[in-house]
Amino acid sequence: MKTKKNRQFVVLAALAAVLSLSTYGCSDVPQERYSLNQAALVSVGGDSSIPLLAGQHIPVGTVELFVEDDDLVVAYSLMGGWELEETHLWIGESLAELPQTRTGNPIPGRFPYKSGDITGTTYYEVRVSLESLGGEPYVCDETFYVVAHAAVRRLLDDGSYQGETAYGEGERLVRRGNWATYFTFELQCEEEEGPPVGNGCETAYALGDTTFIELGITNARWGWQIEVSEYGLFSTPIYAGAAQNDISKGTYVGELEFIYDGELLTVNYLLLSGFGLVETHVYAGDTHVDTVAPGLYGHTHSNLGLVWSDTFEIAQSGLPIYLVAHAVVCETGFLIQ
Repeated sequence: MKTKKNRQFVVLAALAAVLSLSTYGCSDVPQERYSLNQAALVSVGGDSSIPLLAGQHIPVGTVELFVEDDDLVVAYSLMGGWELEETHLWIGESLAELPQTRTGNPIPGRFPYKSGDITGTTYYEVRVSLESLGGEPYVCDETFYVVAHAAVRRLLDDGSYQGETAYGEGERLVRRGNWATYFTFELQCEEEEGPPVGNGCETAYALGDTTFIELGITNARWGWQIEVSEYGLFSTPIYAGAAQNDISKGTYVGELEFIYDGELLTVNYLLLSGFGLVETHVYAGDTHVDTVAPGLYGHTHSNLGLVWSDTFEIAQSGLPIYLVAHAVVCETGFLIQ
């Protein structure tokens, strides 16, 4: 069996410096400095080994899921003389996204992960990048649906082959007809002791009106959307590590300034001393944000190093504007008291 390896994922954060501006969010914020030294191990929760059934009832092997490096690995292992001919794999957050016929039957040929002809093999891995699933921290505690299909065969005593269609054991996709099945799994992130104080990193968001949970785009991930409903200059605190959207559990790390004049939205990250920006992500639009994956927000500055501030200028017209400000920062190791 393959050795399962969990790669340590560092949860990184956005930070900003205090401004003397009209405050959008909470103005009475604590001034303490905290160590941002949290990290997470991403792993597959629950039963990570699923029976692979051929012809609906014949056990021919397993489908095993584990995290290795930056990937979710889905491994087909066959036994009892059975061999793989080809595999097709689909993973998503909703069965509505599954390539299927009008009656709900899956279309394996349209699945995104295809092995091609691997006839005669008994072990095959499909590697799915965690980034393609939304990246960390989005994947943490998220439930994903899987349809793991395979064409398999077994050599018979007369020299011919018995060929079958196989699926990872689970619930049927349709009640009648096609017996294709799906199963679910959850990716979990366990808090681990992180790097030493001064080198810690954390994830952070600017405080807003509505949580991601209230928007219905996640069941557990924290973060906020800001509603810009008038012209002018505003600021709101940025918090790191505010699990469950509880700012008392987080670290106040600075301010986000945003200015709207009717044509241009300017977003400024301004850091407290002792912190440096590594990466920033901004969503701005006339509809609510529909993902908690920062890489999909549309405006990204990466590989910033450890800068003290960052600015986005985004053309916008009309009100309201919905804004999400996320970033990646680390402590610089020389906190100024």
